[in-house]
Amino acid sequence: MFYIKYPIKKISLVILIMRGGMLSHAAIIARELNIPCIMRVEHATDVIANGMKIKLDLQNDLVQKV
Repeated sequence: MFYIKYPIKKISLVILIMRGGMLSHAAIIARELNIPCIMRVEHATDVIANGMKIKLDLQNDLVQKV
């Protein structure tokens, strides 16, 4: 059984995933929670750590550290 310790809506403003598409689990959860899901972010886990603050520029497709 899958269990989430903390409600994702309270701790996350966006979901970034390295793989997947519009029908991936992350995209479906993002739609249900009404938060953005950015897919195919290469090297996301190499650059972004848990709790790190980032800046999203969706018009120019940029994800930057703050």
